[in-house]
Amino acid sequence: MAPTRPLAQPGRAALAAACSLSLLATGATVAVAGGAPDAAARAVPGGLAATASTTATTTSATTTGATPDRPNVLMITTDDMSADELRRMPHVQRLLVDRGATFSSAVAPTPLCVPARASLLTGQYAHNHGARGTSGPKGGVAALRDRRTLPVWLQRAGYDTLFAGKYLNGYGYSKTRGHGPRSVPPGWDEWHATVGVSTYDYTRPRVNHNGRVTAHRRYTTTLFGDLTTRLLTRPERTAKPWFMWTNFVAPHSGGPRDTADPRGLTRTPSPVRQDRRSFRGAKVPGKPSLFTAARGSRLPTAKDSPRWRNAMHELHRQRLQALQSVDRGVGKVVAGLRRTGQLDRTVIVFSSDNGYSKGYHRKDGKVLPWDEILRVPLVIAGPGVPHRTVRTTVTNPDLATTIATLTGARATVAQDGIDVWPLLRSRQRDRVVPIAAWRLADGRQRIYRGVRTDRWTYVRLAGGREELYDRRLDRFETENVAGTRRYAAALRQLRRLDQRYAACRGTACPRVRAAPGQDLVPGPRRG
Repeated sequence: MAPTRPLAQPGRAALAAACSLSLLATGATVAVAGGAPDAAARAVPGGLAATASTTATTTSATTTGATPDRPNVLMITTDDMSADELRRMPHVQRLLVDRGATFSSAVAPTPLCVPARASLLTGQYAHNHGARGTSGPKGGVAALRDRRTLPVWLQRAGYDTLFAGKYLNGYGYSKTRGHGPRSVPPGWDEWHATVGVSTYDYTRPRVNHNGRVTAHRRYTTTLFGDLTTRLLTRPERTAKPWFMWTNFVAPHSGGPRDTADPRGLTRTPSPVRQDRRSFRGAKVPGKPSLFTAARGSRLPTAKDSPRWRNAMHELHRQRLQALQSVDRGVGKVVAGLRRTGQLDRTVIVFSSDNGYSKGYHRKDGKVLPWDEILRVPLVIAGPGVPHRTVRTTVTNPDLATTIATLTGARATVAQDGIDVWPLLRSRQRDRVVPIAAWRLADGRQRIYRGVRTDRWTYVRLAGGREELYDRRLDRFETENVAGTRRYAAALRQLRRLDQRYAACRGTACPRVRAAPGQDLVPGPRRG
C-alpha cells in the first residue's frame, strides 16, 4: 500500500482571492424572536448590552478590520448534537447550509466533550493534547495546556478573540486549580463562560463575564445567542479582525426537569417553554441498527424494553426542541453581522463536539465508535466557500488547523489536523483517521483504539478483541466482520494502519490521499 500524501496547500494570494467573494449576495433577511437583556446582563462590565440604536446605525462603511486575507471567523458549536439533527434547524439550513459547504463525513476522533473541544482548540488528536477524559489527571480543563491553543495564536496574529458559552468540563469549580469561577484562560480578550454545575442549568446559569461572576435567570441558549450578537455588533468589532467561539450547551442533558422527562431511563435537555409543543409525535429516525445490537459486537449496550424505546423517542423530541433556540440564535447573529456590514468578511463554522446515539446499536450516549457517535454536523459558510457537499472525511482537529491557516496565525504545537480549505473544490478522497477513547473518569485507561476510513471502521478493544465494519456494504454497521475469512486481508491492512497512526504527531499523522476514487483498503471481491 502506497503511503498517503497531503494535498498541495493554496498560497496566501490564492486564499485571499477566494475570500474576496461575498457571502449571502441575496441579502436575505431573517425573522427571529427577540428579547431584551436581563438586569444582570446590563450590569456586566464593558456595557455588553449594547442599545438597539447603536447597532442599528452601524453601517458597512470601509473599515480597517477584517480583510480578504484576514477574515473574521465565527465558530458556533453545540454539545452532543448528532448529524441527523442538522436538517431540523431551519435558520441554519437557510443561512448556512444553503449558502455554504456541508461536510457529510465530519468526525470526532475521540467522541467525548473534553477531548473533542480540546482538539478544536489545539488542532491535535487526544493522544497528543492530553485531555482525554472528563476529569482526573488526564481529563477535564486542567489537563489542557491552554497557553498553546488557537486563541493565543490568533491574539498574537492581531485578532480580537471572544468566547461565550460552555468551556471544558471542570471549568469554574473552586476546587479546579487555576480554573476557578473567576479565572480567564490565556488568549481571550472577551470571556463569558458558564461556571461549575450551573453550566447544565438551562434556566439559571452563572457566567464569568471577564472575571466577574453574575447569576442570570434567563434561558442559557437565548442568553448566549443574544450576547454573541451584541458582542459582534459593537462598533469596535470593525477596528480589528476577530475570532469568536460560541459553544452552546444544547442539546446536552440538563435541568430543570420537565414532567415529560422519562426519569430513570435517560437524561434529557430542558427546552425553552415556547418550543415544548414542537415536534410532537417525532420519533428517532428508523434504520436497521435502531434498538438492535450489532451481531458479533462486544461493545456495551442498554437493556432493551418498550419503556426504554419510548424514552429514546422522547429524548429525540426534546433534543430537537432544545436545538430550536440555538437555531434562532444563529439567525440573530447572522442578521447582526449583515446589519453591521461584516457578513461578507466573516467565515462562519457550525459544528458539534461529538455526535450521539439515541438508541442506535442499543446505545444511549456517546464515546463508542458507532457512526452516529463519531460523525458530527459541520457547515462552513462565508467568503470563498462554494455551495456544495464535501464528502472527504474531516475531523475536529482540522478546524483549528484551518482557522490558523486562514487567518495567518502560527500554531505553536505540531498540527495533527489538515487545512480543509482545498477540499472545498476538490473531489472526494479517501483518508485514514485514528480514533480512540479513554475512560471518562480519569482519561488513563483506553477503551478502544483503531482507524476509520471512507469505507471501514476498525477498533481493537481494551481486552484485545477486534471489531470491523464495512460501511459500504453494511451502511448501518449491523455486523462485526472481524472474524470473517473473506475480510482477513482488509483486517490485516487496517491493523497496520492502526499501529502506524495510533501515536502519530503532526505531519506524521495521516493526510488526504491525493488520488480520488480509490480506497486505501480494498474490500473483498464479490461472490
